[in-house]
Amino acid sequence: MELYFLKNIKTKIVRFYLKYINGNILIQYIISARVFRKYYKTKNITSILHVKADDRKIIYTADGRRYAGGLADRLKGIVSLYKISKEINVGFWINFTSPFVLEEYLIPNKYDWVIHNRKEINYDVKNAVIFDFFEGRGGETVMRKIQSLFKKWNQIHITSNICIAVGEEFGKLFNELFKPTEELNYKIHCCLSEINSDFISVTFRFRQLLGDFLEIDTSIILPDNEKLNLINRCIDHLKNIYKENEYRKIFVTSDSIIFLNSIKELDFVYIVPGKIAHTDHPIKFGKEVYMKSFLDFFLLTHSKKIYQVIDGLMYTSGFPYTASLICNQPYICRTYE
Repeated sequence: MELYFLKNIKTKIVRFYLKYINGNILIQYIISARVFRKYYKTKNITSILHVKADDRKIIYTADGRRYAGGLADRLKGIVSLYKISKEINVGFWINFTSPFVLEEYLIPNKYDWVIHNRKEINYDVKNAVIFDFFEGRGGETVMRKIQSLFKKWNQIHITSNICIAVGEEFGKLFNELFKPTEELNYKIHCCLSEINSDFISVTFRFRQLLGDFLEIDTSIILPDNEKLNLINRCIDHLKNIYKENEYRKIFVTSDSIIFLNSIKELDFVYIVPGKIAHTDHPIKFGKEVYMKSFLDFFLLTHSKKIYQVIDGLMYTSGFPYTASLICNQPYICRTYE
């Protein structure tokens, strides 16, 4: 009896090694087990609903439990994971519920990514695993890793900002996934009617330099005189871009209300009014705040050219670049020391 017991234990240890340690995925197992236990133990109804082996899913996850980045980071990650799901022939869901539910702004277009029965999300580490992919990993590397994870698990919960689809492919995949809600689409067309002409766009990303944008792990706040100097330089950059182009209007996006207020009286400038908030900030805001982000983003995709201005300590935002991938229009980054 004792010999049988020891043999049984040894067999279990070997199986555990082959399943979790071999292939360098023990870390994923431990992290996933801890996260599922900490955040989802009261929701873990799905441990009795074993996912079928032929029903594998990549689940893009932004549910407030882990860092997911800003709106552009999330959209890049979603499109990239969708591309991979198509190439390896597995299902694809989007679990984007924090700080807002994505379906309040974007709905499925040609591919249904909505999780209609949330009990089908598996939080049992026997069947599901967490893994994050952030910038710096190539598409082939990520794809091989995902394929290796599917040898052990049926659902992979992934947060990512990688961008492995570029040019027309990104726009094609994005449009397969998404179309604006009726409300967002109405607001987009209202703004386009107000602009009433072809236009270019310019984005200015200050972070906390001007002291008016809430963001975690952000840059320094400049002294008042340096704030004013930076604003004036950026206004000059904007005017120079206007002079270089034949378009009558420039649509301007920025994370600084102070800067937007300083340019709103310029007759060639169009801005979307409203409060600005970072998508990954722990404070949750009302629907209209996030609606402005989506409006800004989709108006960028209607631009004939998309500029980004970086002066001094200003930040290189992925927001305008991602929009340029969707509309396949020129993206021009102007950097000033």
